[in-house]
Amino acid sequence: MVAETHTSFSDLERSDIIEFIVHIVAQVDEQIDVDELTLQRCGFTDDLEIEQLARIVGEEFSERTLVGQALEEVDATWLITDLVAALYPDID
Repeated sequence: MVAETHTSFSDLERSDIIEFIVHIVAQVDEQIDVDELTLQRCGFTDDLEIEQLARIVGEEFSERTLVGQALEEVDATWLITDLVAALYPDID
């Protein structure tokens, strides 16, 4: 039996990933416009924390094809929405 190395969710949307990051990982409880929420405001202030966040998201959504290049330009001033768009460019 061949091991499964990539799983995709046909109904997965960026908003699902954003909600996971904001409310589950970062535990931001306040009502906030996620379109204006930065990585830094969620507590991800350095490259290592951002890389760990990308791994957590990848594990949660069974995505093993996250490209390291997507993280090269990322810093704590990026919006959560921009990070998700960089990690998952094919998901709306």
